[in-house]
Amino acid sequence: ISRFHTTFAFGMNFFLVSALLFTVCYCPAVAQRIDTFTPDYQTHPKEQWETGFSDFQFKVYKEDGHVLPYRLYVPSHIVYGKKYPLVVFMHGYGERGTDDRKQFFRFRTFPFWKKYPCFVLAPQCPENDSNGEATWVKSNFGVPSSQMKKQPAWPLALAMDLLDMVISRSAIDRQRIYVTGLSMGAFATWELLERKPGLFAAAMPLSGGGDTSLAFRFS
Repeated sequence: ISRFHTTFAFGMNFFLVSALLFTVCYCPAVAQRIDTFTPDYQTHPKEQWETGFSDFQFKVYKEDGHVLPYRLYVPSHIVYGKKYPLVVFMHGYGERGTDDRKQFFRFRTFPFWKKYPCFVLAPQCPENDSNGEATWVKSNFGVPSSQMKKQPAWPLALAMDLLDMVISRSAIDRQRIYVTGLSMGAFATWELLERKPGLFAAAMPLSGGGDTSLAFRFS
């Protein structure tokens, strides 16, 4: 039995059993579009749903002329020599932007990162680039299965490089890296599993699909 299936079948560790019991809330998306990487709470006051993510750092990853906002939670008390799990959250289509806030809008979960110390990484896909609309994956989100393109969409390419950087620079247990996403982020979860086989211990895509011909890479 592979490490992926062992983890998936016999407990999912803390992440899939208890941490990701979040509810997808179908409320109207946040209307504002804030073109900044520094939170402007004076002009755009913090929403109630944001209060649970106050401990997440505001960061920006830049590469090849592209910019990817992201939030990162670091355990408050890291023990020297100890390694911690990493949870990657990929948001949906309606949470795209550059405010570095809205990616959490539908991530309605209890603060598992406090009960179970871990790193949490949440990149935000911009809405547009020089070629038009930007998305995590090059796919029709209305179909359950599609053929994965040879090259990833640039937001996902940056997210993968960002993930590699966070893993290399942080006290992360490489045997306990997890990914989840909803809607467009679920498609991104599928593609991450296929583009980075062996990296993730478990995954939970919600309402998404991918290239089923490459599902063998999950094991």
